Amino acid sequence: MAIYNIAGVKKYDEDLETLLDEGLGVSAEILVGRENYDFRGLCFDDIKLNDRVLNGHYFDECTFRGADLSGCIFTFGHLRECDFTGANLQGVQFLNCNMRHSIFSWANLQGAEIKECMMRSVNFRGTNLTFVDFEGSDLRCSDFREANCRQSKWHGSRFVNCDWRATILDKTNGIPRWMKNQKEAYDLMPANHKCISWKLLGQSYRGIYRPHIVYEVGKTYDATRGGKSPIDATTNPGIALAPLSWCLQEWMTHGASARWHLMMVEFNAGDVVSDSIYKFTVSKLKVLEEIDLMKYVDDVGEGNIETLQVR
Repeated sequence: MAIYNIAGVKKYDEDLETLLDEGLGVSAEILVGRENYDFRGLCFDDIKLNDRVLNGHYFDECTFRGADLSGCIFTFGHLRECDFTGANLQGVQFLNCNMRHSIFSWANLQGAEIKECMMRSVNFRGTNLTFVDFEGSDLRCSDFREANCRQSKWHGSRFVNCDWRATILDKTNGIPRWMKNQKEAYDLMPANHKCISWKLLGQSYRGIYRPHIVYEVGKTYDATRGGKSPIDATTNPGIALAPLSWCLQEWMTHGASARWHLMMVEFNAGDVVSDSIYKFTVSKLKVLEEIDLMKYVDDVGEGNIETLQVR
């Protein structure tokens, strides 16, 4: 398949695989100290190139929109100002590459390795970055808005001036604790400072995930059972609480039943024991009052429906 530049002018009759086999696109000896322009500004949109090793290749200002490059390995490559929007880059390895000012919006980089790379001012908006390893990379001034970075690794990387709005950072490693959990805020408070949060219960006033406790207004609950059951990450992590928005979304997920219960609870800042980004756990709490879920029923379009037939 012929290759065109981004202006629509044909540059090569051969396909990319053939050109790579011929040795094009690398920093040949004759070009030491200069950039290789064989592949600069070309259009590789929707190309399929899998499990290929590319060492020292130059793809500056190329477009790979919608391309499938899964499994490829790029080492010491130049991919500056490239556009990978919507590309499949699962399991790709970028090692010691220069990719500054490139675009990876809405691409799939699941399981990729991006190590020791120059990636300043890169656009990762909406990108699937789950299980990606960014070890040693320079990511300063990059855009991670709405990206899914769940279980990614950031050891030795640099990420100041990045945009983290609506970024998913669950179970990441190598970034500061305060970027991904709520406990930091409670650690800054006096241990006896009274705090308010929320707990969603099923119709029997039991927790929907740990149903051994029946909650009642006015009563205090101690997950340690008077110190006889120490808080432990696996056997007794404490009592789960969450912001009101999380509780109501979880309630909708389970059918928005008006028979369920929403409790306002009080706890001491010093009794927070978890480090979750959304929910958190406490060792002790007091149930202050029940919030009527009926006030939210109409908001989800259920209260004015007389009959509903599911076929």
